[in-house]
Amino acid sequence: MENHISFVTGDIVKADVDIVVNAANGVGYLGGILARKWRMSGVAQSINFETKGAVEKEARRRMKINRAGEVFFTNGYGVGRIGIIHAVTMMFPGMRTSKKTIKKLLPRIMELAEEKGAVSVALPYLGCGVGGLKKEKIREIYESYFSTYEKNMRVEIYELVK
Repeated sequence: MENHISFVTGDIVKADVDIVVNAANGVGYLGGILARKWRMSGVAQSINFETKGAVEKEARRRMKINRAGEVFFTNGYGVGRIGIIHAVTMMFPGMRTSKKTIKKLLPRIMELAEEKGAVSVALPYLGCGVGGLKKEKIREIYESYFSTYEKNMRVEIYELVK
């Protein structure tokens, strides 16, 4: 089966996909109360704004502290047809991440998407905001990983519109 990878510039919360991926911290915050009231830059903040805080409330309610490299799932409340996979790039808000963590996350994201029955995923450049990584390096990691990915999955890699 052939997978279809495309690079997209746009608003990831509006992506016509089954699963939207969020670069998360390990405690479930998605920008807090301010991000519910004003659209801010960043995937987590956009999700929080779009869902009026519902995703953040669910993530915080169900949250145990997750370590970097883990993934968890929440309902999407209108973002993604199936829901949101939160890829924990850092344990606590504001921390840096590493390319090693992103490499560890990709198979976990795709496994969970498959478990949820997804055939399409919107993936941001993980770790390129607060995490401090360079978009070009993450694109190289994505291209390498998806060049050998053998499942039938449409993957849209999103660069945020600022």
